[in-house]
Amino acid sequence: MILTPASGAHYQFSEASYHDRSTSSYYHGVWSNATSAWNNTGAFTWTEDTDPNCLTYTSSVSKDSGAWADATGMTWNNVTTDSSGNQTGAKIYLNRYNLKKYDYSQQERTYVAEHELGHAMGLAHNEVNSDSVMNPANRDNSIQTCDVDGINSIYNTQDSLNVSPSVDIEYAKDYSGGNGVADIKRDAQIIVAGTVTNSTPHSDDLESGNAYTTQMLKIDNSLKGGITGLIEFNQAGTTNVKVADSQLLKKGDRVVVMLDKDDNGEYYVIDDGQGIFLNNSQDGDSLGTSPLGSNDLFVRVSDHQSFAENMLK
Repeated sequence: MILTPASGAHYQFSEASYHDRSTSSYYHGVWSNATSAWNNTGAFTWTEDTDPNCLTYTSSVSKDSGAWADATGMTWNNVTTDSSGNQTGAKIYLNRYNLKKYDYSQQERTYVAEHELGHAMGLAHNEVNSDSVMNPANRDNSIQTCDVDGINSIYNTQDSLNVSPSVDIEYAKDYSGGNGVADIKRDAQIIVAGTVTNSTPHSDDLESGNAYTTQMLKIDNSLKGGITGLIEFNQAGTTNVKVADSQLLKKGDRVVVMLDKDDNGEYYVIDDGQGIFLNNSQDGDSLGTSPLGSNDLFVRVSDHQSFAENMLK
């Protein structure tokens, strides 16, 4: 089994205190079970703190818009750091809305909580379909030997630190791996190619982790859905909030995007970087002056695979 990789953000030592902000006994139990599961491995120790000002906290939200569209969990790493760049504070969430929408059991919600704690401890995603709690879009896996070995590797070797704040978002479905592009094309309501003409950040709901940017796209080609003209959609993250395995679009970017609608009727990029394909011939500094065509090449942000536009229909 492949060692679960490190993300580059972690605490100084293999222990941390956290305050649980859950308002229900149900979710307090989910977080308690998840931290106990990690404690039982002997690789890391979580200690619950009653101080509401504790720098690391767990919580839950109930949202299906902005950064939370179709997301089941989210971890903000390096919210605070010490002078050496070690993480001292993280925000760790579950999304009650989508966990209920997709009928996750209490045990499955605990596995998602274990996954989010793994991000806070310094783990990145393991491979798609891996038997690992850090499997992308994890629902069925508890902590495995590869995850424990990953934590031990981080805290035994003290790998180099990434001190920039970053956000890991978990979704109900993952589109990495060999069939990922075919699957996301099938599931998308709208697929369009065009140029970003305006970006509007929204970060007034940081307490619930909901930092996102509304993008306006001038459509050159509709690859699915038949929409023409302009389309507005949401993307997780802002210029100050970096989402892992994604890239914030900006004015002038020439892209293909895979879109769906949230339950409020707003379009959003499916799984962020997995649903964004950047034109690899653009300079990124000015608006495209010529329409995109079927032979233009696009690079998927999440894994850097290249596709001709006509392959993304």
